[in-house]
Amino acid sequence: MSLNLSALMAPQFTRNVRHRGEEYYRRDRVRIERASENELHARVRGSQTYEVELKLKDGTVSVWCDCPYFADNGVPCKHLWATILAAEAQGVLPVATSATQLVLSDDPELPFAHANRKTLKAGWRDSDARSRVPVNTRQRVPKPRSWQQQVSEILTPGSRPAPPEFTWPAKREVLYIVDIATCLSGGGLCLTLESRDRKKDGSWTLPKPLAMKRSQIQSLPVTEDQQVLSMLAGTQTYAYGCDPYERLPELSMLPPALSAMLVPLMVRTGRCYLRPQNEPEALLPLDWDDGEAWNFGLELGKANDGQCALTGFFHRGEERMKLAAPVLVAPGFLLTRDRVARCAQEASFEWISALRKKGSIVAPDSEKDQFLAALLGSRNLPPLTVPEEMRYEELASIPAPRLKISQAPTRLGPGRLQAELSFA
Repeated sequence: MSLNLSALMAPQFTRNVRHRGEEYYRRDRVRIERASENELHARVRGSQTYEVELKLKDGTVSVWCDCPYFADNGVPCKHLWATILAAEAQGVLPVATSATQLVLSDDPELPFAHANRKTLKAGWRDSDARSRVPVNTRQRVPKPRSWQQQVSEILTPGSRPAPPEFTWPAKREVLYIVDIATCLSGGGLCLTLESRDRKKDGSWTLPKPLAMKRSQIQSLPVTEDQQVLSMLAGTQTYAYGCDPYERLPELSMLPPALSAMLVPLMVRTGRCYLRPQNEPEALLPLDWDDGEAWNFGLELGKANDGQCALTGFFHRGEERMKLAAPVLVAPGFLLTRDRVARCAQEASFEWISALRKKGSIVAPDSEKDQFLAALLGSRNLPPLTVPEEMRYEELASIPAPRLKISQAPTRLGPGRLQAELSFA
């Protein structure tokens, strides 16, 4: 008794691949361009359009798909399975259903007799000799009971499809780059992921964008790299339509909560660099500052022309730093050309950003009292230092409540009582 094409080929595709291929087929994403009794050429629409070819010769179905999943790893893909279902529905490759033995292969020139057990075990990851898994059409394996199948899926090793093998080159290293121009335009802490390779003479190649898929992170040899990239990649989901082979973003905007964990980890790898503004080819190594966090303060004093000037500064203990000295100030961090230090979370970045752009805010000396009063009346005012002649004292008094009761007359006589509560 002959079987249909999908039944013959099913054992050579994982359940997940078959499921996703069926979705493509049901959504009519397969278009068969050319077909005969033993050859087929189709196009399958996925994230882009992929070319698929099937050819039957001497009991061997030779296949090809130019998607990265198959072309890079040699693993039977959802596009192949969708094409097999479409071919079966349209009656293409009718000779395949009458074959006594079918072999799925991507190399029709290598006869099946030459494939030994090691070749079969290597699977689709050997680019020189792809495995061939024979399907004997004469033997029918009885379908296991539901409970047997469920228990088998739990206990049988390899019941879930394993991701393609990936080896991180020993000569390559990951670079974490803070690009100042990007950070300033983005209004936050932006991280660029790049990589470079060591040459035979000991020097390094020019950095290039890191090309890495989410599924390859755990193959990295350095634990810190695994931790950083896993947090940047986010939580991986396995719902239909999500691609675990999606590439990591080359540029990420780090929110404060994430940067508080990642920045110290990245800097301590010794591979975190600063790319200064207007110096795209320069990479300056960054060290971690283990000192206390820097605090921000305001200072009211005299300008060179005698006017009253408001400026800002950073300080910690006896140390003091000009507001313009850091190349970047982001929530929680302060970066100079060679170091990364913590910045107090309570620092007012509205004041920091404004004064780093303006330098100072000045007012005529005759209006210094009004200037000071306006500052003291501001919400969330950072600590303010003033000269001796402008010293002020804050008095805290307990307000005294005052209740006023009145009665407004009406045309019909006395009105309702009205109460007004105030504090003096």
